[in-house]
Amino acid sequence: MLSEDIWAVLDKIATVSSRLQDTHWVIGSSALVLAGVHLNHVADVDLLTSPRDVEILKVIWKDAFVPSYQPEKESRFRSHFALFRFGNTSLEVMGDLEVKISGQWQQLVVGDCQTIDIGGGSVKIPSLEEQKRILRLFGRPKDLLKIAQIENHYGLLS
Repeated sequence: MLSEDIWAVLDKIATVSSRLQDTHWVIGSSALVLAGVHLNHVADVDLLTSPRDVEILKVIWKDAFVPSYQPEKESRFRSHFALFRFGNTSLEVMGDLEVKISGQWQQLVVGDCQTIDIGGGSVKIPSLEEQKRILRLFGRPKDLLKIAQIENHYGLLS
């Protein structure tokens, strides 16, 4: 379930999406719920885009940008990162997200996706199968739990 605050952030993304220069996708828990998977809680919104669009968003949402925030040093992920806060809700934006696999950095590339209309615009999310692939790639316990939630909800085979 998405709270009103999460919907408001998604609407902000949909509203500015035409001003961005590169393809971008909502990923993570918000994308799962937009695809129809029931989750009890969604804490924030994750947006995958290019470094160029991260910089554009810093200008558009300068009052919401949190320049002092640095993501936790995790050896598995790296990106051109920006955090925005809209009220109590965080939007994490990752430009050219890379995942370390077998000691090598690989850029996350989203394949199959769908468009969801929200408010005055739309957002793209990976298809459920693509979301499962991304979650497997991430490989953290919380990601594997989300795969199980997708499969339990839709009865999909892995």
